[in-house]
Amino acid sequence: MGGRLANKTAIVTGAGQGIGREIARVFAAEGARVAVADVAAETAAETVASIAAEGGTAAVFVVDVSAPEHVDQMVADVVAMFGGVDVLVNNAGTVVPGAAQEMTDDAWDRCVRINLSGTFYCARAVLRRMLAGAGGSIVNISSSSAFHPVPQRAAYAAAKAGVYGFTRSVALDCASKHVRVNAIAPGAILTPLLEARFTDPSIREEVLSRIPMGRFGRTADIARVALFLASSDSDYVTGQVIIVDGGASIP
Repeated sequence: MGGRLANKTAIVTGAGQGIGREIARVFAAEGARVAVADVAAETAAETVASIAAEGGTAAVFVVDVSAPEHVDQMVADVVAMFGGVDVLVNNAGTVVPGAAQEMTDDAWDRCVRINLSGTFYCARAVLRRMLAGAGGSIVNISSSSAFHPVPQRAAYAAAKAGVYGFTRSVALDCASKHVRVNAIAPGAILTPLLEARFTDPSIREEVLSRIPMGRFGRTADIARVALFLASSDSDYVTGQVIIVDGGASIP
């Protein structure tokens, strides 16, 4: 299969639904062998089935990104199946609502461990192979909340801001070694997670009113940027964080 990621192997974490699923599908359509990595085997299998139906190549890898031993084993299994790793998309994440004064230690630790430590664990495991081989591209999913926080998201904003700092630091360390590291900071993207916030129509309208382009983002909007950063189209781009939010961060 031809395409911008032909003959490449890509790991996409959190690929069982939402943004991760769309990134996995787009990568496969562009010729990548996709490791669909997710903590939920059932939804990961649904992603793989949709890729297979479109003629792509993908396989399920069940992983808890908050557990470093699970991550190391997952990466080893991907290498054993596909022969290497050329692209990593650190998309797995979770939102743990709450203001700082109300948040428990366990809630804080869970949010930071999945969103930030999980990004570190996956990057570390993959970098060991990329730096010893022909290089590669790492795309981390941050959030516009890292720059423009919303109420009741203290832990999430902190973790995603950490992803921003981590991205730039690792990019600097790897810039001369043929490994590029960038990030995407999505705004309001219509995923099941966002839809769950819209039980009150007034909340939906209030969020929409802050987006100059007048619409919510789609998962494809993020997937296309991820493809750019994963492919040779961005060979001279590293250490960057691209905010994809329909202009909401402009004011």
